[in-house]
Amino acid sequence: MISERNSCAFPAGSVDSKRYENVGNPSLLALLPDTAIHVLDIGCGAGDNARLLAATGRSVDGITLSEAEAVTAREVCRNVLVHDLEAGLPEQVSKVYDAVICSHVHEHLRR
Repeated sequence: MISERNSCAFPAGSVDSKRYENVGNPSLLALLPDTAIHVLDIGCGAGDNARLLAATGRSVDGITLSEAEAVTAREVCRNVLVHDLEAGLPEQVSKVYDAVICSHVHEHLRR
């Protein structure tokens, strides 16, 4: 598993224990083509979309800001990075993906 912490936007500990969980976004995931096997879930939260994708045989890497979310997301994701997206994408995201999803991310960003 990959783990990185870039805390440029938030004070230490302010988001580490936050957890955003829901039933996923099936309507968004339905738009993915069957050929999208390797998926990057930007803002993966606790892995709700990843759980749905993994159930269809897909491999998912995720990015979240909260270590608490990452712990749960790692149950269904191949890799989870703990990273502040305000700083851009982490360097470790260099793999070519068949699809990249961002579900309910924009409203959590300051800029």
